[in-house]
Amino acid sequence: MDLRKLKTLIDLVSESNVSELEITEAEGKVRIVKGPVGGPVA
Repeated sequence: MDLRKLKTLIDLVSESNVSELEITEAEGKVRIVKGPVGGPVA
């Protein structure tokens, strides 16, 4: 998977209500997980 496609997938996940996305292609598997938005760490 090329970097442009990967960046597009990351942008789509970050802008949507999807919290996790996993795609398997011939070249390999990519899993994108959106973590919780938290405050500053003390």
